[in-house]
Amino acid sequence: MNKKHLYKVAKIIAGQSPASSTYNSIGDGLPFFQGKADFQEKYPHVRMWCNSKKRKVAEPGDILMSVRAPVGSVNICNQKSIIGRGLSAIRPLSDLSGEFLYFFLKFNEQKIANLGTGSTFKAITQETLKNVEIPLPPLDDQIRIAHLLGKVEGLIARRKQHLQQLDDLLKSVFLEMFGDPVRNEKGWKKINLANLCEFENGDRSSNYPSGDDINNTGILFLSSREIVNFRLTLSNSVFISEEKFYSLNRGKCYTGDVLMVLRGAGLGKCCVFDGIYDKAFINAQMVILRCAENLNNSFLVEQIKNERIFRELLKVGSGSAQPQLTAAQVKGFKIVTPPIELQNLFAAVVGKVANLKSRYQQSFADLESLYGALSQKAFKGELDLSKVPLPAELPDNYEEEPSQPEIAALDNLDMIRRFSTLDTPAMSVKDSRRYLLQQWFEEWVSGATANEELSAERFWERARKLALDHWGEDDETDDFSAEDYDLFKDKLFSAIGDGLITQTRNIVKIGENLEFGNRIILKKAG
Repeated sequence: MNKKHLYKVAKIIAGQSPASSTYNSIGDGLPFFQGKADFQEKYPHVRMWCNSKKRKVAEPGDILMSVRAPVGSVNICNQKSIIGRGLSAIRPLSDLSGEFLYFFLKFNEQKIANLGTGSTFKAITQETLKNVEIPLPPLDDQIRIAHLLGKVEGLIARRKQHLQQLDDLLKSVFLEMFGDPVRNEKGWKKINLANLCEFENGDRSSNYPSGDDINNTGILFLSSREIVNFRLTLSNSVFISEEKFYSLNRGKCYTGDVLMVLRGAGLGKCCVFDGIYDKAFINAQMVILRCAENLNNSFLVEQIKNERIFRELLKVGSGSAQPQLTAAQVKGFKIVTPPIELQNLFAAVVGKVANLKSRYQQSFADLESLYGALSQKAFKGELDLSKVPLPAELPDNYEEEPSQPEIAALDNLDMIRRFSTLDTPAMSVKDSRRYLLQQWFEEWVSGATANEELSAERFWERARKLALDHWGEDDETDDFSAEDYDLFKDKLFSAIGDGLITQTRNIVKIGENLEFGNRIILKKAG
């Protein structure tokens, strides 16, 4: 593939810092971007304005690059703005697509960052930036590549949104069922963890695996770095022998135990040990909590995840120069203790959300891998773009997403195809099938009454009736696939995120009291 230095295909504008007296937060002048702190996912966020006449201006469509501490991060300028010394604006010339340049620079962010120099903080000079080599396929192919990568990037953003929505749902359900655990407006009894859990410390460094002790099989060894955002991550698992595990006096955890970090970056974070391994050994930076019969382990973790409770927990260990917790301090920490029946109802919701979250996390990981593989192939000129239409050629109702088979078959890339009417039955053609399902979903939502429960079962019952005339004689089945159900879920989460659908929960009777149940009820907003 032909390559050219950046200065030959783009104009590079170095930012400069106007006088601080010209900065303001009231919208006087043009938006003022100073560096990466102003960047978001793709477009910068306006935090400040500037009315200086001595300025460097970026235009809509320019690529903004952070050139000082840190180096290499990019956003696309979406409005006329002033840029400070921490940024350069890169304005593509006629034979370079701005979106293509954005994706190339984003993919090569670390390589560009490595070009930075300086002892106090890294910066990249204008001369170095000008000489960055850019691949230059034909302009139409640049546009196709950018459109393709933009599609996958959009799906990644949606998966992030779905994961955040699931986290927000659990927070909402917790507060509705139990109230604020700090204010404790529902008057639940507050008890020390020492009276609710059995504690077991991790083992000291003399028993950590090293050298020949580290195996790829045996008993899982856990350190505090594997608890990230209240979740156990096992990307770089280490194991010890069974003989060593059973010789230890402490630090052995089993399925259902709660693990909490006492020192380090994850201070206070905890999770339930419940996965593909039934036992593990932990280091001394963690402690094991085994819940008694009146405390549900998932309820305990979700309560500690509550932002206000978590801050209270960290205050307990903030007395030393190096923030840490001791097992004794954790034992003295008080939590609210609603009836175990109510805790178990909440745990059932946690389990269902966790299952769905796991699927989205895997989808998120798959999409990121796809994005990396596509980018690498695209910028090496290894993609077959002959079947990928230009965005201008796509119809207005086009809304295609890559399927799992297409994700797996990168060498036979055909991920963006125009929607067309074919002689074959609509339900036998992927594009037509997706289009029909999307239309039926929109009709399902818009046609619902204000108080009507939007039942997924009713949607699929109606969809089956509507689809009867669209199946082909050669179809092996006249039912919907897992991909169809995933499309429905994506549309559902998007509708919730856009405020078209609201969600609440059913009411159940617990003893003499009415409480929220674990069944989510969906209704049309408004």
